[in-house]
This record gives sequence, C-alpha cells and structure tokens, in this order.
Amino acid sequence: MFAHPRLSVNSVSSYRQPLAEDLAMWRDLGIEHVALILPKIDEVGWGKAREMGERCRLAGVHHLRSTYRPLDADRSVGSWGEDQARTVETVDFASSVNAATVYVCTGAATNLTWDAAVDALSELVAPAVARAAELGVPLLLEPPTPCARTSASSSGSADAMDVARAAGPR
Repeated sequence: MFAHPRLSVNSVSSYRQPLAEDLAMWRDLGIEHVALILPKIDEVGWGKAREMGERCRLAGVHHLRSTYRPLDADRSVGSWGEDQARTVETVDFASSVNAATVYVCTGAATNLTWDAAVDALSELVAPAVARAAELGVPLLLEPPTPCARTSASSSGSADAMDVARAAGPR
C-alpha cells in the first residue's frame, strides 16, 4: 500500500533529475499521483515514458504540461502548428495512461491586447480542446500569478476562468 495516497507531486520539482529517477523516488516515497512535464517525457520518448510508468505501478499521472511560446510570436516561423500538434499529442498520451487531466499555460502575449490574447489562445488550443472532449480528458488552464509569470503567461488567476471559458468547447 502506498504511504501517501493523496499526495501529488509535479515533476518540475525535480526538473534536473531524469524521469527514471523520479519514478523510482516516487515509488519509494509512496506517491501515487504525479504531474509529468513534457521535457521529462521528451527525454525518454512517449512510448518509453508510458512503459516506465506502467512498470512502476503508479496509480496514474494526473497532469501533463504543454508550454507555449508567446502567443504574439510570428506564426510564419512554424511554432504555432508545432505547439498545436504537441498539445493534441499530450492529450492523446494522457488518455493512453489514464491521466485525469492535462493542463496548459497560456503563453505570454506582451504585444497583444487582453481580448486579442484570449482569441489567440482559443485558436491555439482549439484542436486540443476538441480532442480532449472526444477522449474525455479534461484540459485545464494553469493560472500563474501575474507578478511571478508575466513573461510566461498572458493570464493571471483573476481572469483565468474567463480565458478558460473563451477557449473551451463551443
């Protein structure tokens, strides 16, 4: 029996540690619920990450993270489509490991108005929102505090619900 059935840990807390070491540590500590971040999955690949989690008999992964480049970035450089595809891929992975949720950050939008940033985020996540609804995997918006994450997010806690509603299924 796991010692901490309600404790949840985000793998960003051990960012420099390889995924294999994270999984061993969480198993030794009795932690059942973990939040994986894409750099850790990328390090070993989607298939290997899935296999490693199953081998450690974790109860499940309840969060996965997609991080976007700025929403006001030049779309002609190609990151927009890549970010959309990676988010859909993350939703597919989450479904395959029975993760409870997928959560995303909004991405910065320093050169956009708030309404334009909401519109851009809604467009960016639209394919993932549709896929998440199809698979029954909730897609969550992480509302970082504006003072701590202004370079990484266009949304703070106060307006995150409005952003999530705007970006949600239509």
